[in-house]
Amino acid sequence: MNVYKIGALSGLATLALAANASGSYSTGFEEFTAGNIDGQGGWSINSNANHQGIVQSAVKFSGDQALEIRTQDNEATQNSFMGVIDGLRTPLIDKSGESTTINGPALNNQWTCSFWFRTPDAAIANNTSSNFEDPYGGILELNPSFSNGSSGSRYANLGLYDAALDTQNYWNGDFGYSSGLILDIYSISSPGNSFDSIAAANLSYATWYRIDMSVLFADGENGDGTNNDIFTVSVSDASNTPLGTAVGSTWEYGFRNASWGTGGPMSIDNFSVRSMRDTGNRNLGYIDDLTMESVPEPGTIALFALGATAALKRRKK
Repeated sequence: MNVYKIGALSGLATLALAANASGSYSTGFEEFTAGNIDGQGGWSINSNANHQGIVQSAVKFSGDQALEIRTQDNEATQNSFMGVIDGLRTPLIDKSGESTTINGPALNNQWTCSFWFRTPDAAIANNTSSNFEDPYGGILELNPSFSNGSSGSRYANLGLYDAALDTQNYWNGDFGYSSGLILDIYSISSPGNSFDSIAAANLSYATWYRIDMSVLFADGENGDGTNNDIFTVSVSDASNTPLGTAVGSTWEYGFRNASWGTGGPMSIDNFSVRSMRDTGNRNLGYIDDLTMESVPEPGTIALFALGATAALKRRKK
């Protein structure tokens, strides 16, 4: 998976970002006007994003409204925007990161985000004429992200995949999943080295799931130069029964070593999404009851991060 996904990191998305931040952000989308969420309450999106966020009332987990994620309205627009890294993102909160982050001082060393996510209404067939369709059955990215002045990007990656749409036999050949939806952490630990950590598999379409994310930051790197930040994702069903947990890492290596244009570790202050489907006018899922926080963790996190990442290195592909 390495070449395809790393190739999408050729630049940083230019965004209009909210200037005011606090330690937390929470919404059930009740306060928004129905329609496009761009420009409402601190939410922003690239003008050339390959998706859009629509506040609507037909499908929700609680209350009266939820956020629908969709591809662009027509095929031509969707195809022309498929190279964009990011797009729709939340308002900013206080930064969480290492003590040496270069996009502003980090006030805390843990970032958390929890929300209800409804998987897409139905499968989206592969667009065989497209050069941008994700060959591994990718549908949507749900990403801990950073801002840096007027730009920003992903700093960790959780992807939703349909194993039945995988044209590379990756999920079946390496993990034994030939069908069903998969929530997977994709981590990049050093040049040419990446690993996948599946948080939950055999998930269904048109179904609500709870996703809980945490990024714990530790200064520096492991002794072998690999990442020591820890990205954890837990998934539960609509009755809050746990379905699985996965541990991966951030993408700090590429940013720290200037491979992706920054030359230092970044601090996370928002949550963003990105489409991996190249068919226009399609539903990619729904988000409701989102809560995001920047919080402190005890000093023992450095040792925890070092040990957890070392264990994960044995599973990388």
